[in-house]
Amino acid sequence: SVVVMCMTAEEKVAREKRIFDEKMDQFNRRVGFRRLFKALARAKKPMVGHNCLFDLLFLYSHFEGRLPDTLAEFKAALGGLFLELYDTKLIATA
Repeated sequence: SVVVMCMTAEEKVAREKRIFDEKMDQFNRRVGFRRLFKALARAKKPMVGHNCLFDLLFLYSHFEGRLPDTLAEFKAALGGLFLELYDTKLIATA
């Protein structure tokens, strides 16, 4: 079915603004965690996780760029972002 709406110029402007605001809210929600990831990397604070290798792979691939081809290259790239990484599972089993 087709819906035809007759709006005044003011209603049209208000509708376009509402649609734009909704799209900007959606955009900000989507990039919000990327901002958090970048802020964590800039802070250069120790990162602590539990069994976090796959989490780090996911975060790197989604917020930093293409994953390096080898684990050694990935570790070097991650070391450039986070100076200290602690995996509590590895610490507990060591």
